Amino acid sequence: MKLYLRLLVGTATLFSAAACGGASMFGSGEAFGLGFVNFGKTTIEQVRIDGVGNDKNQYDGHSLVRPFLGKPPAFANVSTLQDTNKKIPDQVSITWQEFLGENVPANKGKLFGPFVVDVRSRIPKKVLQLATKRKYGIGIGLAINNGPITTNWGLFYSGERGVESNYLCVGGDYFTASGQTTFRPFGLLEEAKSIGVWPNCKLPCVIY
Repeated sequence: MKLYLRLLVGTATLFSAAACGGASMFGSGEAFGLGFVNFGKTTIEQVRIDGVGNDKNQYDGHSLVRPFLGKPPAFANVSTLQDTNKKIPDQVSITWQEFLGENVPANKGKLFGPFVVDVRSRIPKKVLQLATKRKYGIGIGLAINNGPITTNWGLFYSGERGVESNYLCVGGDYFTASGQTTFRPFGLLEEAKSIGVWPNCKLPCVIY
């Protein structure tokens, strides 16, 4: 009887996984990318995103960053996968300097920051859980040099060709300010469907 029950439970678990289309975890980390975009009107330099406290990771950094010509929001490319065992940080610190010109030595311009930004708490738990699943990832973008730092995130699935066309859900300051409930990622074909803005997203079923 015990053996029968074990087989029954095992079969039910397999059936549930197949019905949900869950992807198994292959590492204890989360797939994510964390970066910045210069949405200001001026070129800046020595930009860094660093972990706070015991987090010694540097998440992004560039010596010279010109103004971004595209439209907001922006999402970082996923660079950290589940099998690296890293997790989306609770907070990060971001700094940059004023760029004074090509013939002026670096580090002479005005320093901006460090600004401490909450990251992990800005992302819903259901979305964070998907970042532990294979082929799912979260791109997090900080918009800087244009007033208060804003944070946006995008969840996408990398199981098919392309990147933009695989976004499943987006959220963050840009969408809160605009009041949008749906969003069509830039670069998609006109006939492509819009995706939901959190909490109006249709998230895939996940097996934990």
